[in-house]
Amino acid sequence: MVKLPEGVYDQLVTTALRQALSELPLLLKATTEQISPRDAIDYLAREVGERTRSVLRTALGDAETSEAMIARANEVLALLESSGLDDLSVLTRVAAKVEVNHKSPLLPLSQSALVTNDQQLNFHRVLRDELLSADTVDMVCPFIGNQGLNLVHDLLRHLGPKLRVITTTYLGGTHLRALERLAEGGAQIKIIYERPNQKTSLHAKAWIFHRHSGFTTATIGSSNLSVKALADGLEWNVRLGAKDTPQVLQGLIGKFERLWSDSQYELFNPARDSERVGKELASQRNPGEQVSGFFVDLAPFPHQTEALDALGYERLEGKHRNLIVAATGTGKTLISAFDYHRLARKWGGQPTLLFVAHREDILRQSRDAFRAVMRDSSVWRTQRWKRQSKRMETCICVCAIHVRQELGRL
Repeated sequence: MVKLPEGVYDQLVTTALRQALSELPLLLKATTEQISPRDAIDYLAREVGERTRSVLRTALGDAETSEAMIARANEVLALLESSGLDDLSVLTRVAAKVEVNHKSPLLPLSQSALVTNDQQLNFHRVLRDELLSADTVDMVCPFIGNQGLNLVHDLLRHLGPKLRVITTTYLGGTHLRALERLAEGGAQIKIIYERPNQKTSLHAKAWIFHRHSGFTTATIGSSNLSVKALADGLEWNVRLGAKDTPQVLQGLIGKFERLWSDSQYELFNPARDSERVGKELASQRNPGEQVSGFFVDLAPFPHQTEALDALGYERLEGKHRNLIVAATGTGKTLISAFDYHRLARKWGGQPTLLFVAHREDILRQSRDAFRAVMRDSSVWRTQRWKRQSKRMETCICVCAIHVRQELGRL
């Protein structure tokens, strides 16, 4: 007898399946829905394809010659012809008779689909719908926001330890309180402590919804756990069905298990790790606050000294708008730091400096160079502004070091 666990399904009712449904325990009931002839084409194609693959693997596995394979293939085709349909219907659920009726899933479990946050269907609705019928859930999400968690927390907390979460401290995008709330509900959480200068970082975003019925599904896409990403941001997420894309889904499950067992991902215990995670997230959000009191003596190379002397000569001539052009790797940032150091000693104190960079990692490296040359970890307080347009978002990073009127001379 075919065993049919409780849960949701999306399976064409064949003669064999109807027989199995008739033998369900008395406390269980099955829900089926009629489908149109047009929809039946896709269901029939999947049914035939899945059954053919299964039977061929068994029947042809030990065939050593082409003649033997042909003979067994013909046997398989004859076997397929013997299994038929009574009507065009699909099994959607096996549940206890006393269970409250549930709506059918928004997306058929056996089919894959692209989900964008348009007016008809956003990722938030799909995510809640998947969580309602999942037995266990695995989640990979680099940035977990507290407000985003509010949109699905009522469903996640009921999973308890059946929810596994992988996240990161990268760029400080995750909220500590969100992790603590998940842990309070019993979720298992693993964190990788990443740095902005790492060559690789965790950027994958996926959910895997395991079901005892065999109709496991998953989503892979661009949405982190934030209000914008779930509701109305420009996001693309692909929903995968086990019956539609079994190889892709199995590959995703295998990849999650490898990450979960990787020693770099550390199990989060709020009582033990909250302080550490909080400090790590804060340092990622405010990299300018990380300072060091250890310095080494730095001196300019000959070509840098030549450039510095040329700048000094031009200023003696009354020329204060100067441009240095040098090849990549020749130390232009250090030249500017040495030049600033000279002016600071000449004028006293720390003159105002405007330093503009198109990337924050360059800005941080430049800050460290100035601190090393000045031998002072307190210089260079960073502030950040964002300017948005329809085509792009740019960041203008302005680094201010004590205001002085000498800026007007530049």
